[in-house]
Amino acid sequence: MGVFKRLKEQKEIFHQLPDMVEEGQKLAQRAQQLQAAQAQAAQAQAAQMQAAQGGPAAAGAVDPALLEPIAGISLERYAQLAKSLGERRLDQAEVESFVKLQGHAPEEWQAAHEGWNARFKGNMALAVHYGNLYQQARAL
Repeated sequence: MGVFKRLKEQKEIFHQLPDMVEEGQKLAQRAQQLQAAQAQAAQAQAAQMQAAQGGPAAAGAVDPALLEPIAGISLERYAQLAKSLGERRLDQAEVESFVKLQGHAPEEWQAAHEGWNARFKGNMALAVHYGNLYQQARAL
């Protein structure tokens, strides 16, 4: 009798799976929304702190020299590629394949990734500008 009871329980669980998957997807979507809202709030707070310290707070205050492309990848393109990669959660081989499909050599992407992140660390206005571009970017 225990076998039939377990089979019945497993059948019930099997029928509940679609609802569980849907609930999990909703939770994941909500987590992404919260993460985006937190990132936006952090950017706004950083801009306010920068302004309070007398520094450039607006994206327009970014030195144009800092906006020069790195390895042929502009900041706008970097934001678009980074958002696409972040949403896809690819492994290294998949990243390289994706970047190639987008017209960039993996070495260019790596140089741009390292270069832009180095620039962000040294300039809050640039980091805020990038955050805004990232939020506006449409994944590929």
